[in-house]
This record gives sequence, C-alpha cells and structure tokens, in this order.
Amino acid sequence: MLADVERLVVAEDAGLECKTASAYNVDKWADGNIPLHYVMQCYHYMAVTGKRAWYIATVILGREFTCRRLEWDDDLIERLISIEKDFWNEHVAKGNMPPPDGSRACDEVLEQYFHTARKASSIRLVEFARGDSWIYL
Repeated sequence: MLADVERLVVAEDAGLECKTASAYNVDKWADGNIPLHYVMQCYHYMAVTGKRAWYIATVILGREFTCRRLEWDDDLIERLISIEKDFWNEHVAKGNMPPPDGSRACDEVLEQYFHTARKASSIRLVEFARGDSWIYL
C-alpha cells in the first residue's frame, strides 16, 4: 500500500488532506458531511501511515473554509486493507480486470469508455507494428 499524503500534522498523530469544492459538488459537503471517496482516501492514508486521525480541510466555492476530523476506526481500516490486498493480488498482479459491480460509479466509467457499444455488435481491431511492439487500434 502506498500513500501520497499532503501533510503530517506537527505535534499530533494525524495527517491532513486539502480539497476544494465547486458548485458541482458543494451539496456533498453540507451538514458536516464529507464525500465518501474522500473519507476512504483519508482512511487509506491512516492505514498506510499508522496515524490515528486525519483532517480534511476544504475551501468551498472559493470563499468558505471548513476542516473536519476523522478518527481511526479499527474495523474499517482492517476491512479496507483486506479489500485493497485482494484487489492487488487478484486483479492488478494477475492482470485481471475486475467485473462490473453494478454501482453508479462503475456504470459511469463503462459508459465513458464504451459509450458506442451496442449488444451483438463488434469492432474490428486493426494492428500494426511499431519497433518491437504491436499496437491494436
């Protein structure tokens, strides 16, 4: 597991992640909330560094500042480590693309990459050599 942390907090067993929120995602920060993908990023950083807390500082719409604190959670971090280990060993190391999980995020990625795909259709791949490599288009 790797982490590219922004800051470690001096004189405290904590780290800091800094974000900005635009008009497109300001609602996700309402009522003290933190977008889930940022929460998981901070817990990943805790798992990697061993720090017991993580702050997430956010500038909202370029004019409002908020800072929230996440505390170490044994069960969540243990589960996160297990999921990441499995993903690495079963997919990255073996070169196996994971199956679609039915989530909205997965659907959006598939739509982005395969927006022209149609059932029972095919696309002919054209190949050509470049040096010692074959490229498929």
